[in-house]
Amino acid sequence: MRLCSFHKTWESGSVSPATHPGPEAAAGRTDSIIVGVAGPEAVLKVREARSDSACLTTPLAIGGSRSVPPRTRGREARSVSACLTTPLATGGSRNVPPAAGRTDSIIVGVAGPEAVRKVREARSASACLPERLQPAEAVVCRPHPAFTLVELLVVIAIIGMLVALLLPAVQQVREAARQMQCTNKVKQIALACQTYASSHSSSFPMGVFKNEVSGHDTGYMATGFFVELLPYMEQDALYQILEPYMKEKTTNDIRYSSQGKIVYDTVVSAYVCPSWPDDAMFSSSSSLPTYMQGAITTYSGVGGVLRKSSEKDKNGNTYPIPTPVSSGYGSLPPNGMFEFAKSVPFAKVTDGLSNTFMIAEFIQRDETGTYAVAPGNVRAWLLGSNEGKGTYSYKVVTKDYGRFNQQVNRMSNGVPFNYLPFGSFHTGGGNFGRADGSVSFVSDEISYVVYANLCTRDGKESQMDMDMLEDE
Repeated sequence: MRLCSFHKTWESGSVSPATHPGPEAAAGRTDSIIVGVAGPEAVLKVREARSDSACLTTPLAIGGSRSVPPRTRGREARSVSACLTTPLATGGSRNVPPAAGRTDSIIVGVAGPEAVRKVREARSASACLPERLQPAEAVVCRPHPAFTLVELLVVIAIIGMLVALLLPAVQQVREAARQMQCTNKVKQIALACQTYASSHSSSFPMGVFKNEVSGHDTGYMATGFFVELLPYMEQDALYQILEPYMKEKTTNDIRYSSQGKIVYDTVVSAYVCPSWPDDAMFSSSSSLPTYMQGAITTYSGVGGVLRKSSEKDKNGNTYPIPTPVSSGYGSLPPNGMFEFAKSVPFAKVTDGLSNTFMIAEFIQRDETGTYAVAPGNVRAWLLGSNEGKGTYSYKVVTKDYGRFNQQVNRMSNGVPFNYLPFGSFHTGGGNFGRADGSVSFVSDEISYVVYANLCTRDGKESQMDMDMLEDE
């Protein structure tokens, strides 16, 4: 057991009886706290030193239980060894066994200089100590009261309860921030479409680019409108790399070229929702099929609504519906803001730009099967269509599968790829960009009739029911 000594200088008048009751030490004298274990001879020396301990409210205690805790600033002697309530028995746990039959004592107290000298003389009588009885260096330290196990468990339980209460609130705040960021990204894409139209005779970009690949139909494995928007999204450098390939090459030609591969794997942050939980780029070194690789976009163009061959207007008059573009992945109606290899001019948006959805969130993923793992049915932003006119860059709303955030399984439910529903990871709904550049947060519970009318550009709707919409 180590002996500790704490020195303190008592200046005349610096310590009042109120703060340190008992006899005052002589002015300027330096006293020490001594704590340790001593043999019988050392105890006699310490007893002789008691008269030199006038600064104590009680004389220096010897052996046994601690009578009075030392009244000093700094660590109390009990934090070292004075907490023992019985004398140290012969043969106690020490590094060096004491002499046979000898009983040692614990000494605790505050001593003046003369007492310290006596204690130093007693060192030879304390050979059984692993560290001999001696005043330690002058130190100043604060007491460190310990917690009981019950107190510790109570504190842990309280902290756990607070975390459980605060965590959902923190998550809600974070999601609200992500939703706001997503709103800004959708708005940026919608405004880019507006800027594109201003530079192209008031016509919006094609949903799928009109390429001319030898031996194939127009739009065969072409790029999508996200490529056309690059110059208006501060990504002109990427567009300059892709432009030479777009008219006469396929997306496979781009993917397997040295420069095209770099662009194919380049993440455009404005095309990815902050709430997307997975990677934004899926490497060619992964085990995924080729068409699921590349840097993705979690947004999609709105390609209209699949309807009957004819419908009635508000006056009950029947009017024909233009013939959809035939596709092995679901026919593509020409009533949305994006069409296959064809641009839409302002003049054809007869419902009004502010009443027509143009950009939507798209994060659809099956619950089982090939498309249950990331990225699910989300594809690279560079892609526009596959070899069978399956559209990557925009989707069509249908009554059976097109409700917003509707959970469907492409494979087990037999849902055509072009009809997969829009959706988001936001709570309660998702963001939609309108043709005028504004953004609305649409509820999951929106009426299908209202939803379908907003997804067409020329549905001849007489009035928009906006109760389920929340403008930003």
